[in-house]
Amino acid sequence: MRCIGTPSFWSCLTTVPGPCRCYAGILRQEKSATYKLALIRCISRISDASLNVAREAGEYVELPLGLVALNWIRMFKPLIECRLPQRPGTKMGFVTEAFRALGPLAALDLRLGAIFAEGAASALRSALGDAARLIVDMPARHLTFDDDRPVFPSFYGHMPKPALQLTIDQDLLWAYGTARAALNIWHAMRRMSAYIELMLTPNGSD
Repeated sequence: MRCIGTPSFWSCLTTVPGPCRCYAGILRQEKSATYKLALIRCISRISDASLNVAREAGEYVELPLGLVALNWIRMFKPLIECRLPQRPGTKMGFVTEAFRALGPLAALDLRLGAIFAEGAASALRSALGDAARLIVDMPARHLTFDDDRPVFPSFYGHMPKPALQLTIDQDLLWAYGTARAALNIWHAMRRMSAYIELMLTPNGSD
């Protein structure tokens, strides 16, 4: 199941001035492909709101994996708290004790520049690591082109050292590793991020 990772899907991002063909590609996905769709949505949001963190590396753009993980947690946190699983009867690998310890925090509290202390700092440090590892092992690995090349090759770095205070800054987010996107895909996502958000939101085209 690679429909969203096929060259035809990604070429439509760069060649079609509108969301129609992209939306058709999304509709052909199996509904269980939650993680792959979530990864696309995370990177789309970064392309729209956090351009300053991107680093050009030849034919690719590199992004801090920690920022992808931060957006991941922000997206899933309200769903998990409302008991809306990926599929009935399944467990989500990143929903660990650390993730659940973030319960008192609002999703919007998890933003660049925010500072956390003691228990919240420890929980967020671990939750970001859990999400980053899952992203590398699952959607980043399995969202591929027809030739099995990953669309967003991602590499885990390391868990930052424990500290009494944690600041969500670029040093922290880069520590978790990197996610890469080809330049043409990155520029297309920048141009069409609003359309992508609509495509990946239920009834978003209404």
